[in-house]
Amino acid sequence: MKSLFVLKTVLTVLLALPAIAMQENTKGLLPEVRLDSNNEDKNQETAFQSEVLITKTENKAIEALTKIIAKKKGSDDEADLLFRLAELYMRRAKSGRFFDLNHTTDKQLLTAGLQNQKAQDALKNAITIYNRLEKNFPKYKSLDAVYFNNAIAHLQTKQTDRAKNLYDQLIASFPKSPLVPDTLLEVGEIYYFQQNFQTALDKFKAIEKYPQSKAYPYGLYKSAWAHYNLKQAESGVNQLLLVVKQNPAGDTDAKKYNLRKEALRDLTLFVGETLEPEQLFGFFQKITTEEELGEAIMALSSLYESHSRYKEINIFVNEFIEKHPSSLQAVKCYAKLVDVNETLKLRAAVLINLKKMAEFCHTQPQPTCHDQFRTAALDISKKWWEIWLKNKKNPEFSKLTEQAFEILLANEDISKPDSKSRYAFAELQFQQGHFSTASLNYEQVAHHAAIDKTMAHDALYGALYSVEKQLEVKDDVVEVERQKMLASEYVTNYANGEHITQIRYKLGFIAYKQNDYDLALASLL
Repeated sequence: MKSLFVLKTVLTVLLALPAIAMQENTKGLLPEVRLDSNNEDKNQETAFQSEVLITKTENKAIEALTKIIAKKKGSDDEADLLFRLAELYMRRAKSGRFFDLNHTTDKQLLTAGLQNQKAQDALKNAITIYNRLEKNFPKYKSLDAVYFNNAIAHLQTKQTDRAKNLYDQLIASFPKSPLVPDTLLEVGEIYYFQQNFQTALDKFKAIEKYPQSKAYPYGLYKSAWAHYNLKQAESGVNQLLLVVKQNPAGDTDAKKYNLRKEALRDLTLFVGETLEPEQLFGFFQKITTEEELGEAIMALSSLYESHSRYKEINIFVNEFIEKHPSSLQAVKCYAKLVDVNETLKLRAAVLINLKKMAEFCHTQPQPTCHDQFRTAALDISKKWWEIWLKNKKNPEFSKLTEQAFEILLANEDISKPDSKSRYAFAELQFQQGHFSTASLNYEQVAHHAAIDKTMAHDALYGALYSVEKQLEVKDDVVEVERQKMLASEYVTNYANGEHITQIRYKLGFIAYKQNDYDLALASLL
C-alpha cells in the first residue's frame, strides 16, 4: 500500500510538470525542453524562489520515482517509468540552467536547501537513461521520442555528432512518426550552423511534405536563409513570400508559429539587394498592411544606409509618404529623410522635410510625434549652429541655420518653451544684423520664469542692446519706448547687475529727452 501511495504522489507531480515528447498531442518543437529561462520579466528574487520550489518538487519526484523503478525492474511499466525519469532530469536541467545563468552561488543554494543543481549534470543523467532505453527496450512504444529528446540533451552538452546520428536514426526507423518534421528542422539547424547550407536546405525542404506540422512554416523560413547563403536570393524570396502567405496579418492561431514579422523583416534584406529602389515600395505594398509597410520602408532605409546608398532612400521613402500621408509611420519617414539629406548635404531638402514633419505632427494627437519632430529639428539646429560658429562669414549657411531655428521654435510646446534654443536663435539674429527680431527673442527668453537668473539677466541685456543697435540703423519712436521699458525692467530686477550704471544713465538720458525730468533725475542720481 505504501508503494502505491508513493506512486500516486509521483504521478501527481509528473502530471503537474510539462511533458516533453511522450504523448501524441505534445509532440512538436518542444520549447519546454530548451534551457532558456522564461523569468526575465519577473522580479529576480521572486524568480529565484519560484525555481527553488520547483527544483525541490522535482528532486522529490526524482527520488521517489527512482525508488519505484528499482522495485518495478523487469515489469511492463519499467520503460515508461524510465522515460518519465529522464523527462524529469530534462526539466531539472532547465532549473539548473536558471541558476547557472543567474550565477547562483553554492552558498545561496545551500541556504535554500539545495545541492548540486548544475544543468549539465541533470542532462548527463537524462542521457544515461535515454541510452538505457534505446539499448534495453528496442520495441518501446515511444522510442521515437527517446531518440528526439536524447538528441536534444546531446546538443545541450555539445555532443553534436551524436545528436545528429540520433536524429538520423529517428527518421530512418520511424518515418511516420509525428516527430519527423521537428527532427528534420533540428538536424537542418545543425548543418546550417556548420555552414553546410546545401545539406541544411535539403533537410528544411523535406519538411514541406508535412504542411500540417508546427515545424512547416519554420522550415520554409529556414530554407529561405539557406537559399540566401547559397547565393540563391530569388528562391529565398519565394520561400519568405510563402511564409507571409501562410501567416496572414492578424492570425492568432496558437497552434502554429507565426513568422510573418520575421519574414517581412528579412525580405527587406533579400529584395533590398536585388530589386531597384523604384520597385521596393510596390513590392511590399502588395503583401503588407499599412503599418507593416512603414516598418519595411524603415528597414530598407537602414539597409541602404549601411551600404551608403543615401540618395536612393529618398525614392521609396517619399513614395510611402505620398501614398500614405496620414500613416503614423510617416513621422519616422520624415525623420529619415532629414537625416539622409543632411548626410548628402542637401540642406534645402532638410528644411523642406522638417517643415512637412512639423505640419504632419500638428494633425497627430500622439505626443511621440512631437517628440520625434523636436529631436530631429533640435539635432539639425544644433549641428548647423556649431558649423556656423566656426564660419560666421558664410551668409548662406547662417541663413540656413536661422531657418532651422525658426522651424524648431515655431513648433515648440508653449507649456515647455525651449529657452536655450531661442537664446541661440537670438544670438544668430543679432550677428546677422536682424536687431529688432533678435531683441524680441531675447526678451521672450528673459521672461521665461523657469530659466536660471544668469540667462534671464543676459537675455534682458541682449534685448536692450539689440534695440540700441536697431536705433543706430533707424530712429523709431516705438523702438525708443521698448528701449525705455526694457531699461526700466533691468534697473528694477537687477539693481546689482553687471550693466546697472550704464543702463541707469541710458534710462535717464531717454527720460530727459522725453521731458520726463522726475525719471531722469532718479536715474542719473
